[in-house]
Amino acid sequence: MTSRCRIAIAVPYDDFGMPAAVQNEETAVTPDGTLTARAAVLDELRRLRNQLDFVDGSIVASTDGLVIAHDIAATEAYGVEPEGVAALSAVNLGLSQRVVDQANHGLLRETVIRGTFGQVVTYPAGDRALLTVIVGDIPDIEALHGPARQSASRVSALLAEFLVEPF
Repeated sequence: MTSRCRIAIAVPYDDFGMPAAVQNEETAVTPDGTLTARAAVLDELRRLRNQLDFVDGSIVASTDGLVIAHDIAATEAYGVEPEGVAALSAVNLGLSQRVVDQANHGLLRETVIRGTFGQVVTYPAGDRALLTVIVGDIPDIEALHGPARQSASRVSALLAEFLVEPF
């Protein structure tokens, strides 16, 4: 049986006003301590990778750009720094939502950045998180959108169980 557990993380700031490194504390969400918020999200990221063989890695972060979980270490995405990608993805998502708002085009569905070696696609995962998926150069990026949007929705539901609502 899973019990609800709300967590709050106090984020220290460095001399430049940027979030300092956050400790990777695991918060138990089951009475026996076998499932944590980070572990539940990581399971979802692994499920996405197993479903789509062209996924090189993925990151779930807060809309402030802090990594919640990532599936990068054992990937083809050599040299990717999850913290840097998460921070830039959060900025990209925020700016893209503003553009969509200004154009009166509804809610942002995803951002797609195409590079020489592939794409970096970011999806909102509720109001306070995002899912960034790194894929190689695939001919049909639409094959990613359905499964990734479902994963973003599941991540949003998982995090709703664990995150403290803002005051």
